[in-house]
Amino acid sequence: MMKILLAEDEPPILRDLKFQIEQASDLFCVCASAYNGKQAMEYLDDPTLNPDVLITDIQMPLVNGLELIRYAKSKHPSITCIILTGYGEFSYAQEALRMGVSDYLLKPVDEDCLRKLLTKIYHEKYSQKIQDQFPYNQVHPSGTASIYPRFYATALIGFGMIPMYESTTYTFSPYLEATEFLEQTLQELLTEKDTFWIINGKSSGEKAIIFHLHFREPERIRLFFEQFFEKIRKKSTTTTMAVDVEVEDINETGSSFLQLRHFLVERIVLEQCQLLFLSKTFPEKNPVELRILTEEIHNLANIFSTKQLSLFQHSLKAFLNHMQQMRLPQNQLFKCIYDLLNSCALCFTELGYSLNCMECANDTLTFSETYEQLFSNLSSVFEDIFESLLSRQNNEIRKDHISLMLDLYIKNNFTQPVNTQIMADKFGFSPAYLSKIFREYKNMSPMEYIVFLRIEKAKELFLQSPGILIKDVSTAIGYEDPHYFSKVFKKLTGLSPKQFLYQQNCIITK
Repeated sequence: MMKILLAEDEPPILRDLKFQIEQASDLFCVCASAYNGKQAMEYLDDPTLNPDVLITDIQMPLVNGLELIRYAKSKHPSITCIILTGYGEFSYAQEALRMGVSDYLLKPVDEDCLRKLLTKIYHEKYSQKIQDQFPYNQVHPSGTASIYPRFYATALIGFGMIPMYESTTYTFSPYLEATEFLEQTLQELLTEKDTFWIINGKSSGEKAIIFHLHFREPERIRLFFEQFFEKIRKKSTTTTMAVDVEVEDINETGSSFLQLRHFLVERIVLEQCQLLFLSKTFPEKNPVELRILTEEIHNLANIFSTKQLSLFQHSLKAFLNHMQQMRLPQNQLFKCIYDLLNSCALCFTELGYSLNCMECANDTLTFSETYEQLFSNLSSVFEDIFESLLSRQNNEIRKDHISLMLDLYIKNNFTQPVNTQIMADKFGFSPAYLSKIFREYKNMSPMEYIVFLRIEKAKELFLQSPGILIKDVSTAIGYEDPHYFSKVFKKLTGLSPKQFLYQQNCIITK
């Protein structure tokens, strides 16, 4: 609920304004009414009121509206101020706007204008609350705001597999096309009574959505999400949407998404599309089948140790077919891949070969939308291990050559919309293999390297032209959204672009 403090010295206007606000929506509440600026200051200092919005007349006794606004902004920076003004007070209105007043209302106050203005402010404040819960993610509001009674629901969509651990590779790869597609789809299904916010997830294939719906009948809710899911499932071979319809407050959305992500990881199945509603029960594991998989991993490692690559690949294919038939969820599939990589790598530790099995398993699974792609990614990794063991020197020269070509390509194209899949297709390798050899070469993934080069270029542009606009730098290095660029910049440098510029200016003036 949005709490509003009114300050107006004419009782009839004050009563009429209070009535209009309370009739507009039950989401708006007049927490106090003051007949002069001094009384309004006292209400502002009352910790039990804590208003979100101040609506004040300009000409009032004891303390006028401009002084009240100045006081409100100094003591309560987050408060939104609106002024009531007549046609003869335009010069005062201009001064108030320079002081940070959000908007103004002309007397006599039009009921429709008041409702639209309060609805807009309500939408902005709740969008900010959502943004505060996701400080490293871009939030896309629906563009419409409603004041009808409603409840919250959250949904997390996985287009493909979800990375098992967070890294720069996945954090800074927003799919703007998916955002536009989701927004268009939701606008077709929902009405002006509903509001939604689309949030970039932890990886490029994740989208989080907060819904503020005007209906709450269980049958209607399920029907809406079924219709929505039916439209989006064509975006990926593995599209999984998890929904939480028991979110009582906007401040609970952050924890809701954490639960949904954990829920998804335990239920996403490669090559399967699923609509899931959040449940506190976990899928049961079949100990017999899991023990059989463990034995198969052990046998695969033994075959690989004999250096019979063709036999190993044939056995690997059968192993993946078995997991496909079992419909293993992502977390168990990841564990099997990790255990297999780790078991095979252990066979050759005495020869000095090292492999980061966690990163390799994560990349292999994340870059796969089908079991065929998973086999291709895994095969390329094992072929590299095999070739390294048979002809270590020649293989290292070949990998260095590939890495140098990839390095040069990235340096020439890092401001363009490139990703690991695009580079893998260009050079004719699997994404997992490309990521693996580049990590060995640069100690970072290709996408992490792209982000690094972009931020270094941004710092260079800021230093060359201190007066340059942040949005121009953002566009120059490949980020369409300057707000998103600022978050990436701060995460990697510890400073926002403005703080970076200020720090450099201080160094220059010393």
